Amino acid sequence: MGSATPPQPALQAGARARHMDSQPCWPRFDGLKADEQRIGYRFATLWPAVDVVAHPDCIRAVRIARTWPERRRLIAEWYFLPQTLAQPGFDDAKFAGFATVVIRQDAGASEMDQRGIGSPAFRAARLMPEDDEIKRFQDWICAEMEGTL
Repeated sequence: MGSATPPQPALQAGARARHMDSQPCWPRFDGLKADEQRIGYRFATLWPAVDVVAHPDCIRAVRIARTWPERRRLIAEWYFLPQTLAQPGFDDAKFAGFATVVIRQDAGASEMDQRGIGSPAFRAARLMPEDDEIKRFQDWICAEMEGTL
């Protein structure tokens, strides 16, 4: 096995927050190492439908819930430290506003990627190099289905 590429910083140099004006936001979690603060976030995927993102100052969970055979509901939740919630000037809408823009952009890109997938002419699609999590999910589905057909 090759060595993994170390995570790269996710924030622009000097930025400390993930909202529209990139100003410092709230107290960070205790015990974070300098490289964990520099990177800006860590992802975890709970298959089949939950992503958790740990930022230095909050945690975001995004899940997809089926509402109808062809419809889904995306639910995004943010978790903050109690001292963050009690801080004067705390504005959760400011933080969530930026993330909402990003989530909507990601959803739009995902929908574009899936155009035509329901067509009888559809046979296969290719994954991009950045789609490693999708590949792991597909491999997991195939492994779970082995011997069940």
